[in-house]
Amino acid sequence: MIEVGGNSSANSIYEAYIPEGYTKPGPNASNDERRKFIKSKYELQEFLKASLRITSGKDSSSSSTQSNISGKILDTILTNSTQKEGMVEFIGLLKVKVVKGTNLAVRDMMTSDPYVVLTLGKQTVQSTVISSNLNPVWNEELMLSVPSNYGPVKL
Repeated sequence: MIEVGGNSSANSIYEAYIPEGYTKPGPNASNDERRKFIKSKYELQEFLKASLRITSGKDSSSSSTQSNISGKILDTILTNSTQKEGMVEFIGLLKVKVVKGTNLAVRDMMTSDPYVVLTLGKQTVQSTVISSNLNPVWNEELMLSVPSNYGPVKL
């Protein structure tokens, strides 16, 4: 976020092509309105200049996983924001690519079912569980929204 000039600069990029007549949700907007806007802005990149859109090049099952992860992030954001006064201001997205594990420790008697959990503040995202594997390969991208007052990311 610092590299792109902060939240205002990022918004000028991610919200550059908001359709005329479309209203950005305000502090009193419903969770559904905010969910739709966040998904349109970040996941679908609908308001971004077409040449700047990021595509993963993954197969449909991976994009389904990505949609599920994005949905969990949105649920976390919206759940947390309703527990506080007003909206939580986020300064960006943190994307972490979980690639693989090598020679992981055995957690049960003979095997392990590894997964990765990332936590930032009250948000938590988890990778897919890989059954019975001490050398798992995920190749998944996990995302967390970065609030204006953030602490360490826990793995």
